[in-house]
This record gives sequence, structure tokens and C-alpha cells, in this order.
Amino acid sequence: MQAILITFSGMEAVAQQEVKELLGVKATIHPSAVIFSAKRPEDFAKLSYLARSARRVLLFLAQGTITSLDDIPTFIKDIDLAPYITPETTVAVRAEREGSHTFTSTDIEKEVAQHLLKGIKVDLSNPQLTIFVFVKDQYVFVGIDVAGFDLSKRDYKIFTLGSSLRGPVAYGFLRLMTDDGFISMIDPYSTTGTIAIEAASFSMHQSLHSYGKQKFSFPHFLKINSDAFLTDLDAKAKTECAKILAFNPDFQPLSAVKKNIRVAGLHKQITCSRVDADWLDVKLDKGGVEIIAVHLKGRKDQLADVQKQLKELFHQAEYVLNKKGRLGIITHLQLDKFPETKLSPLQQGSIFQGAEELRYWIYQKI
Repeated sequence: MQAILITFSGMEAVAQQEVKELLGVKATIHPSAVIFSAKRPEDFAKLSYLARSARRVLLFLAQGTITSLDDIPTFIKDIDLAPYITPETTVAVRAEREGSHTFTSTDIEKEVAQHLLKGIKVDLSNPQLTIFVFVKDQYVFVGIDVAGFDLSKRDYKIFTLGSSLRGPVAYGFLRLMTDDGFISMIDPYSTTGTIAIEAASFSMHQSLHSYGKQKFSFPHFLKINSDAFLTDLDAKAKTECAKILAFNPDFQPLSAVKKNIRVAGLHKQITCSRVDADWLDVKLDKGGVEIIAVHLKGRKDQLADVQKQLKELFHQAEYVLNKKGRLGIITHLQLDKFPETKLSPLQQGSIFQGAEELRYWIYQKI
């Protein structure tokens, strides 16, 4: 059985690594997606429940290329839904696009439904089975949405202040700094708690959907004991967590951080404090931190202030990072230069959060 994991552009290698870790299989990389062979039906459930890099997990039905709506019949003509539905199953078609096209996502949904759902019960508000069509530029992937909802939406993110990282993007950013985990991580400019929450749940191998099991649609078409299977996955989560710190010098964003962390059920694992980043060398031991993860915000007219912020951040990182410790910076700002530092540049790249490009830089203490 073939499967597709849809992720954010720039995170394909992270998704490939996660599939390998969770299922023990190798995935091939495609634009904003990875494709792999699932060994058993439980693999689809496991991946949709535990994967952090995923926007969607699909049971593969078809793939192809598209330049106009006239191309749709060519790649869906061989799809057979009979093994997954009964005469009573309700179905809907959902579509998402990335790139420039002459058609809309709604156009795709109507066209696919017209060809694929003849004689099948349709329920657009609460379907038991969702056919998902993902178009990335000229590439198109079609599959049964295993979860039935957008996995990138995090239930814990209730309180926000301005722009923030999507959960999978924060996770992907962290995984670019570590292959197999970490013992300590700090976000010195936390405004929503997203980076800290993703770090803690990854450290504990804990599902971010444990409070929303009833939302998953796979019990309608995967022949497994869903309740027992998910309960068993929860039981395998670790009780110990890496040392995770979320700092901010201002009351309002720190309040939002604390509330989101409590909603996530991780308030005992994550330490939140009102600390200015300039005081890290006072509050933390020398060489006591393995990862510093920073989401830099600001406007274009604030770049001078951002440069001062970066200079102090690198100074603090040189002191608090342990040997081989890493500093990661991700931002929408166009940063053309960085302060002189003893840290060594390790990697840089981009992750696209929809149409927004987020550039990242990773440095290592040597």
C-alpha cells in the first residue's frame, strides 16, 4: 500500500526522516511531499497520529501532472473506491493548491467529484471519508485523507500575538538542528510557546493529537481496532522530558506562552520565565544549553534594531551553548549579514509557510 505525507516546502527531508523513524521505511522525496510503502493498515494510523511534519497523510490513489482541469480525468480514471466504502459511507472531495494556476481549489473539487463520486453519498460538512487532492505547481497527488483534517493545525495554539510559526514548521526547524534529539533547548524570544511545545512533545514521543482522537476519520475505512491501537501508542510515550525553557521579557506574550503550554498539557515539562535575552549568561550555566531556537520577528524598518538583537544573541550563545551546541534562527526578514562570531555556520535554507518564505540559519559551537 502506497502512502503520501504532505508537508511544507523545504521540509521534505525532515518528513522523510520522520517516516523512517516512525515506520522504518524509506520515503522518496517529491515537491512538498514524500511517498512510501506502508507495510500494514496500522502504519497509516500511526503516522497520522504521531507525525509532526505532516499537513496530511494520504492513502495513495493517484498522482500525475496538471496544467488545466481537462487533465483531471487522465489521472483519476483508474481510481477504485470500492475497497474503502460501503453504500452508506459519506464522502467529500477537498483540494489545496500551491503555485500559480488558471483554476481554483474549488474548481478541482467539483471536477474530481463529478468524475469520481457518481452513485456515492456526498456529505460536504462531515464526511466519513475525504478524498484529498494536493496540487503543487504542475504536480498533483490524490489520496484518501487518513486523518480527515489538517494535521498542521495544533489544538494548543489558542492564544497568539501576531505572526507565529506553524507547528510542523517549528518542529522541522528543530529537527534541522538535531538528528536524534537533545537534552536541553531554549527559546529566548517565545511569544506563543510553539517551539517549546513542539520540542517537548518530540522529546517525549508524545502525540499532539491525544486530546482529539475522536476527530480522526480512519476508523471508517481502516480495518483495525482504532481505540486500542491509539491507546497503545499513548502508553509508549516517554514520561521524561528534555530540559525545555521558554523566555520572554514582557508579561503579555509570556502569558500567552503559559496558557498555550497549559492547553498542551506540558506545563510541568516546560519552564516559562520572564527573562531578557541579554541576561542568559546570568540565568544559565556556561555551556549548559544544547540548542537555542529563535523565531525572529519584526518589520523591515526595524532591521537596525534586529541587528543589535542578533549581536547580543550571538554573544549570549557563545557563552551558554555546550560544545557542539547549536543556534538556529528562522525569520521572514531579509537578513543579509550576521555579527562576527566564534560560532561556525553549519546550514542555511528556506521553509515556505504557504506563500511566506521563512529563511533559517544554523550555527554550531566548535
